[in-house]
Amino acid sequence: MFSKFRSFHWILIFPVLILYVNCDGYKSATSREISSQTCVNSAKHSLKLQNFEASADCFDLENIVCEKRSFRPNIPTATSKGEECLQSETWGDICVELTYLDFNTSEASSDPELYKSGASYNYQEYNCYIKNFKHHGKVIFHASHQHLSESLEDLYRSCLQGGE
Repeated sequence: MFSKFRSFHWILIFPVLILYVNCDGYKSATSREISSQTCVNSAKHSLKLQNFEASADCFDLENIVCEKRSFRPNIPTATSKGEECLQSETWGDICVELTYLDFNTSEASSDPELYKSGASYNYQEYNCYIKNFKHHGKVIFHASHQHLSESLEDLYRSCLQGGE
């Protein structure tokens, strides 16, 4: 009877230990994605418990980092900096500093369907995140969309929700 209890006990505790260790920055190949989201959710909950000042922390453009990622078969792989200006619901007229990340995808696949506009190897996205909110190197608040305005607004909404 005792040995059955001990086996059952480890079945219950082992997954909890994996998630706990992963939140401290260690990685398990079998549960990496699940634990990453669990850790991000845990970090959001922690922010909520610390009276996270969402309105101020989420609104400050100095805290926001954006990248424009282009995946195309006809461009050289490169990195550069620049800025784009836009009209935003939240911030009004703004200019946002960007890191441009260009990836040449010409040799990624032999399937021509994957190179059509908008397909896996021929698209662009704007990825934005709040640099002040990371948990063991993982970004807590981020958004990726085809347009910069969508990424910024989605990021702002996500951040305002804080630990929810």
